[in-house]
Amino acid sequence: MESYRFKKLAEKYGFRIKKVSNCQYVNGKLVGILRRPDILSVQFKNHHIMTIPKKMYGFMKRGYRPMGWNRPHPDYFTCEHQIKNWNLIIKRTPYMEETYG
Repeated sequence: MESYRFKKLAEKYGFRIKKVSNCQYVNGKLVGILRRPDILSVQFKNHHIMTIPKKMYGFMKRGYRPMGWNRPHPDYFTCEHQIKNWNLIIKRTPYMEETYG
């Protein structure tokens, strides 16, 4: 499956894939947690880099959309291109290595 293939690629470059959840606070108190079952977060040293779909396909499916959006999820090859670009950007940025290295 493409999701497993992407996970291996992300781990190769040092990225981690985590579940996405939004916490709702009212007057400093936690009211609820909204979980997003359709997307995942790609992170580098606990910094969000990009959002990916939970199920990845090698092609774009018109009916496979995120919750509340009209455009479809990106395919595997688009996400692969983005993570390779992020890898180049992070390696060339001295701030990330000085602060978190």
